[in-house]
Amino acid sequence: MLNTLIQHTLTAFDFFINACYYTFAMKYLEARPERASGEFTIKGTRIRIAMVINMLAHGFTLEELHTEHFPHVSIRTLRGGVEEATQYLSAQTNAEKIL
Repeated sequence: MLNTLIQHTLTAFDFFINACYYTFAMKYLEARPERASGEFTIKGTRIRIAMVINMLAHGFTLEELHTEHFPHVSIRTLRGGVEEATQYLSAQTNAEKIL
C-alpha cells in the first residue's frame, strides 16, 4: 500500500513538474495550481483546453466557439491552444514509450 501511495505521489509530482516546464514554453496555455485545479487553461482565463477540445470533438467549430461561447478569446488563441495541447500530449506519449 505504501508503495502504491509513493508511486501515485511521484506520478502526480512528475505531472506537475512537466506541466510547469511546458507552461513556460507555451504561448497560449498555462497550468497553475490555483486555477482550474492545475489543468491546462488558455492563458489569462479559466477556460480549460480539455473543454475546448471536447467541444470540437462534439462538432463545434473554432468560429462557433469564439462567437457563441468565448467572444473574449480570439480564434487564433483557441487554435494555438489546441495545437499546443496536441504537442504536449505527443511529447508525453513519446516520453512514455522511451521510458
